[in-house]
Amino acid sequence: MKTLQITETHGWTIDTLRQQEKQAKHTWQYKRMASVRMVMEGYKGIEVAACLGLNRKSVTEYVRLFSEGGLDQLLNRNFTSHKPPYLSQEEQEELIVVISEQTPCELGFAQESYWNTKLIQTFLMDRFHVGMSREGIRLMMHRLGFRYTRPTYVLIKANEQKQQNFQVELDMIKKRDDRLLCSIIMKMKAISVMSKPCMPPGNRKENKCRFRDPRRLFTCLAR
Repeated sequence: MKTLQITETHGWTIDTLRQQEKQAKHTWQYKRMASVRMVMEGYKGIEVAACLGLNRKSVTEYVRLFSEGGLDQLLNRNFTSHKPPYLSQEEQEELIVVISEQTPCELGFAQESYWNTKLIQTFLMDRFHVGMSREGIRLMMHRLGFRYTRPTYVLIKANEQKQQNFQVELDMIKKRDDRLLCSIIMKMKAISVMSKPCMPPGNRKENKCRFRDPRRLFTCLAR
C-alpha cells in the first residue's frame, strides 16, 4: 500500500497544526486537521484512520485537499450538487412562512400544534404535489435554518377577578363546614352524657374518647 505524503505544507508545521486543532469548534474540523498532522508526523494512513475512527479513503482525501489548497480547502464543506432541488425558491419561501406562522391544526389536516417531518411530508404532497423522504425533509429544514425543539405548554394568564371570587367562596364553605362540625360535636356530647350508665364510684372507668380536637371526632366514633 502506498504511503501517504504531504506534497505541499503551505507554511503549516506540526506544532501550528496542533495549536489550530485546539481552536476547532467542530469534531469534523479537528479530525481533518489531526489526520494531516499525524501523516506529517510519519503515521500510516491505516493507523490514522484507526486512531481517529475514520475510513482509510477519508484520510487520503484529507491529505489531497490539504496538499492542493492548504487548510482553507481542507476545512471547506461547500457541497455542490447537480441535482435540481425538489422545491423552487418560491415554494421554499412559502414553506418557511407556513411553518413559522401556522400550525397543522390551523391548516386542518392534523390535530397537532407542532410540525415534524411526517406532517411536513404530508403538507408537501398536498400543497406542492412533491414526494420527499423524511430524512430529506430533515436535511432541507436544517438548511433553511430550522432546528428541533421540544413542544411545551403555554399557561393561560390567570383572571384575578375569578381568583378573588373563588377565595371568597372558599372562605364561606370553610365557615359553613366549621359550624356544621361544631353542631355535630355538641349533639354527640349530649347523646354520650344521656347514655352514660350509673356506676359506683369505685368502678367508674375513665372515658378514653375525649373530643378535644374536632378533627378526631370520626376516629373516636369508629372505635
